[in-house]
Amino acid sequence: MVELDNLIQQLRTKDPYWNKCHPCKNKGKCCIGANPSFSDKEWQDVIEYLDEIPKDDYDKLLENFKHNKLCPFRTESKCLIHKVRPFNCKYTPFQAVYRNDGKIIYSMTTDDCNFKTVVSEPNMNFNSTENFIELNNFLEKRSYLLINNWVISNNLLEEPEKKATELLNSYFAK
Repeated sequence: MVELDNLIQQLRTKDPYWNKCHPCKNKGKCCIGANPSFSDKEWQDVIEYLDEIPKDDYDKLLENFKHNKLCPFRTESKCLIHKVRPFNCKYTPFQAVYRNDGKIIYSMTTDDCNFKTVVSEPNMNFNSTENFIELNNFLEKRSYLLINNWVISNNLLEEPEKKATELLNSYFAK
């Protein structure tokens, strides 16, 4: 995760626009509707962290889980596991993904964190081995983190991931 944190910091230096995300002024708006998945290691970190959260937060997690909320860790104002969130939450909203069909998927974002998912063709100078890519973000260009290389270099494609609801089923069954 340290490498991902470093890449995000490099992105924020390369394109100061992304500094608006640190600290978040929109209560994690980019995470609304997310359905995070966890590796075994990430899930173990979450389980250990859940022992430390305040009772009110734990009760909110249980309530969200019972109501089948897509991400039970998300409240109206925060992420209950922000400190130990999985990598797929860490790279939101900075990521662009180069798909097998040769297209790039990413989210354009406004200053108040409204998002629009876009699928586009890469430009002629596109290099899939780079860490960053410039893409249209409404009326201007923005740099994004091209996440494919980081995922591949960390062997994350081979690591099975499970969705939060699946993992919480077994956690709360204890």
